[in-house]
Amino acid sequence: MNGAPAATLATPGSTKGLFQPIQVGRYHLKHRVAMAPLTRIRATVRNDLTPAEENVPTALMATYYGQRATKGGLIIAEATVVCPEGRPRTTVPGVYTDAQVEGWRAVTGAVHAKGGVVFLQLWHVGRLSHSSYDPLGRPPPSSSTVRASGKVTTRTQGPIDREVPRMLKSEEIPLLIQQFVRAAERAIEAGFDGVEIHGANGYIVDQFINDSVNCERSDAYGGDAAGRVRLAIQIVAAVAEAIGADRTAIRLSPPLDIAFVHLVQPRVKGEDVSLRPFRQAYTGTLIVADGLTAESAEALVKNGEADLAAFGRYYPPWLEQQANNKNSSAKTDELMDGKI
Repeated sequence: MNGAPAATLATPGSTKGLFQPIQVGRYHLKHRVAMAPLTRIRATVRNDLTPAEENVPTALMATYYGQRATKGGLIIAEATVVCPEGRPRTTVPGVYTDAQVEGWRAVTGAVHAKGGVVFLQLWHVGRLSHSSYDPLGRPPPSSSTVRASGKVTTRTQGPIDREVPRMLKSEEIPLLIQQFVRAAERAIEAGFDGVEIHGANGYIVDQFINDSVNCERSDAYGGDAAGRVRLAIQIVAAVAEAIGADRTAIRLSPPLDIAFVHLVQPRVKGEDVSLRPFRQAYTGTLIVADGLTAESAEALVKNGEADLAAFGRYYPPWLEQQANNKNSSAKTDELMDGKI
């Protein structure tokens, strides 16, 4: 917890707006503080495991989420890959094998035991993966052949240069959509209350939306904005049809009638960048995250710029006391004692 903003960690003086109930999809939440997805890198990885046995959630993960669950509170669990070739490394969890589903059941059980609601974030990193993660040995898929900067870690090698991705053919895209659908179905099978499709941060959905990456296509999935968002819309629609729109969400989305949209606040140094234009365009449930304090979260909700505020790295230790209407004078270190 070292280095966290003091205002985030301190027990807030007035957060009445954060502790008003709200309907999100089919779920009635008792407060408006959500836990944002965080990559924890705690899934199984052993040399004796086959690729199909890797990326399994562990008991430590069940403890972690159970500690942070609150009655009527929303947790969005960490980014979870939908297929082997969507992995960035072996220590992130997946949701495409029986063993992975079984591992996630312990997590959802721990959250539900405390009365919480938990969604799973569905993830495919696209060009940020590596051919060694693909069962067929193919280069990682993307909207184009534009290579990403930086390094990637494989099953057998340390950081190496990223590969030139292969541009997904039009006829391959239905399979990609189906991978998200099947992962959503398996998430519900594992006990999750819904899913959030990861459509931001440079991963495969964003690789189609972003015109600096999606700059080579001449089919229906490239060109103007309508073409570039087509994949995102089709994934959301297909997942919503499979598990229900009221259990489907996306991080960064065109306006759709789904459970919620989850946005990360813009970080532009020296400039005041607002999410108000999106709020004005989208009338559904909106969750906003990134670097919030108790005071700034309260202001977002009070001013109508967000319906829920999500905390990640600095998940507020005062939440459980406030959510249960308990007054606590405990210090942050005491509140976090024993939590992982």
